[in-house]
Amino acid sequence: MSHTLEWYENYAKENGLILGKNADKIIMGVDKCEGHCPCKYTMMLKNNPDKLDTIICPCEDHLKEIDETGHCHCTLFYREK
Repeated sequence: MSHTLEWYENYAKENGLILGKNADKIIMGVDKCEGHCPCKYTMMLKNNPDKLDTIICPCEDHLKEIDETGHCHCTLFYREK
């Protein structure tokens, strides 16, 4: 799965989020990781390859992470200010 910057912008807007300042670089990382969260991909591939579907970007945890810290782990999405 490959999403464009426009897709992420629309997703963010629809969910009351904004994209981080390095969104373009993070999205390139997502593409290199076959649509998975680039921050979690290597570790998940090594330790839990059967759960890779949980980290397809936007991953299952991104909203929880935003609630807890104001942004997702990768800093792709932030809570709208």
